[in-house]
Amino acid sequence: MENQRLLLGIKQPNESEKRVNKKKPATVISKLLNDLVDKGKTLQNAIEEKELYFRISLIGTCNLNCEFCHNEGAPFKGKLEPGFTLKVIKTAASLGFKRIQFTGGEPLLHPQLCDFIRMAKPFFPEVGLTTNGIFLEKYLHQIIEAGISRIHISLQSESLTCGGTLDHWEVPPWLDPILDYLKKKSIYLRLNIPVPHSQLDQTRMFLQKIAPMKCSIKLFSVLPLSYSRDFSYPLDDLVEIARAENLRRQKNGDSGSILVREYREPSGFRCQTCPGKPICQEQSRSLRLGPDRILRPCLATREWDIKSNRKNITKSLTEATLLALDY
Repeated sequence: MENQRLLLGIKQPNESEKRVNKKKPATVISKLLNDLVDKGKTLQNAIEEKELYFRISLIGTCNLNCEFCHNEGAPFKGKLEPGFTLKVIKTAASLGFKRIQFTGGEPLLHPQLCDFIRMAKPFFPEVGLTTNGIFLEKYLHQIIEAGISRIHISLQSESLTCGGTLDHWEVPPWLDPILDYLKKKSIYLRLNIPVPHSQLDQTRMFLQKIAPMKCSIKLFSVLPLSYSRDFSYPLDDLVEIARAENLRRQKNGDSGSILVREYREPSGFRCQTCPGKPICQEQSRSLRLGPDRILRPCLATREWDIKSNRKNITKSLTEATLLALDY
């Protein structure tokens, strides 16, 4: 057991560490590591079993201003530089991550995006990009040449309304040529659509409108800005919209399935004492690194954030991974 701890660069907390501020949850990390070792599993085993992947927010800025954007929990400014990011990429791969996803802000605004993709390609079987898509047609050939293997296009309200009103969603004019081009390539494509609770009808009509494009879509519930514990998102209605559209597509012979990111009750060891538990509906199985070099195992609270730098990246990334696995 102790050899496993030494391998991961983690030691048992001393008395002063047990009294540490919750921003440095040493006792929680030690408990998670003990559980892992007692089960005879390595960190790599746990990452694979829970399908945890690594997200890097390369830049905080974005060309859109969506009111519900959480920006991966990072600030809306700053950007990562290649030297530090390469060390993070290598370390994440050595811990057992198999998939990496570059995000933002808007990652296509980072002038060195293709360099990051090329850096990750030798270490990860799957290198992905999450983008709002507006600049994608301009840079599509470059990122494909760099080695991208997965693209998620998040269709935000600003893109779907195309300068009109929130009551009427249209397919963005730049999307069709992108889909046509990607159909010729071996690249996984998914459209993400954030759905505010007040726009279920628009979602239903838009899914029918976009069906001829034959692409997979994932629907995300969006909480209102005035969210409170008493608010209940009509998730059953959103699930029913997806079910009905999938049946309609099957009947018409249209390909591309509709998925919904549903809620999951927080049940991890750290969740029991987390102040964010009452409002946590996070389901993303990922560990995030922001442009501020903060590792974020969870989006519901900043309680578990871990700072990273060149000197401590193995230790900080290992600890953050243990926290991210505990959900």
